Amino acid sequence: MLHAIFLGLAAHLTALPAIALALAFPLGIVARRSWTNVFLSRALDAAYITSVFIALQATGKLPWYLPMKGFAFFSAAACLTLLSSVFLSLKPTRLFATLHMTAMLFFTIGAIIFTLNDTTLAIEHPTVHIARLPAPFDGLTAAVLADTHIGRPDQGPEWFSHVVRATNDLQADLILILGDVISRPMEEVQYVSLLSGLHAPLGVWTVLGNHENGMPNRFAPPLPAPTVEEWRRIYADAGVHLLENEAVPLRRDGAVLWLVGVGDAYSYHDHLDRAIKGIGPHDACLVLTHSPDLLDDPLIGRVDLMLAGHTHGGGVWLPFVGPLWSPSRLGRARAAGLIREGTTQAYISRGTGRAVMGLRLGNAPEVTLLTLRRSSP
Repeated sequence: MLHAIFLGLAAHLTALPAIALALAFPLGIVARRSWTNVFLSRALDAAYITSVFIALQATGKLPWYLPMKGFAFFSAAACLTLLSSVFLSLKPTRLFATLHMTAMLFFTIGAIIFTLNDTTLAIEHPTVHIARLPAPFDGLTAAVLADTHIGRPDQGPEWFSHVVRATNDLQADLILILGDVISRPMEEVQYVSLLSGLHAPLGVWTVLGNHENGMPNRFAPPLPAPTVEEWRRIYADAGVHLLENEAVPLRRDGAVLWLVGVGDAYSYHDHLDRAIKGIGPHDACLVLTHSPDLLDDPLIGRVDLMLAGHTHGGGVWLPFVGPLWSPSRLGRARAAGLIREGTTQAYISRGTGRAVMGLRLGNAPEVTLLTLRRSSP
């Protein structure tokens, strides 16, 4: 027993997460009939929890801030493990033993989940065929970003500089940002200036997400946030063009492709009718928006391709199941990827920011290089 305990403790103290996860839980169930074993058991609990936190932080797998529910639950399990361990030492009853083992189990499950957390930035290369795409725009490329949420403790300037380099390296014709650049509209507005590092021949374009709009929902009023015109100036200072329920023509060799920005449907700022008012019925248009629920607009059939984010890909994907949940009216059907609604195609980005409870399981953050191709009518 003592040999096994020392072996497990050595694995923890050297912060080898694979060995720790394999040995710590079974080694935590030790005999407590002598004060020596009680002391070693408490030391093992503390060493295990400390080394797992250090290992996860060192590998960038753990979001170090309490507002993320996943980290809060994980921390609560760790505290309950240590607290019940102390009580078990003072009074070794069945109740405290059960509580201790349950807390240790939840902490271990949490450690495994965070170990599997996918933080590696993926580059997706979807190709979309559009019958009405003007011939001069055949082969147009757009780098797409969504839900960057710059400013969270694990998604600050250093992290975003990596996203900027990955995006610029794609050498796309234009860069399209689908909202939720930041999380808190008043406290983090200074981070918008980091977008000035993005460059593309046809410009950098964005729309507002629910976070820029103050995160309104049916349970709470919106937080204070800049007005649309204030946002327009803020983005302009970073070299980014804001489109809010409006359209601009992209011109190439006498042909026109309409770039349309529509307000966020999740926070009820969408006005597709106003945005496409000046666009001819036979003109091709590419719509940027934040929530994929713009697909429910009765005028969506006028749109050739819609780009959206907001869902973070659904957060957790299981094999043979797909996303467990997605914040849209149709749930998982609008979690991520290329979908079709009638005659309209839509690409929903998984975004680059953290997802549900700070996790991305089977759901890597993405930067998208979208290619448009002209297809036969």
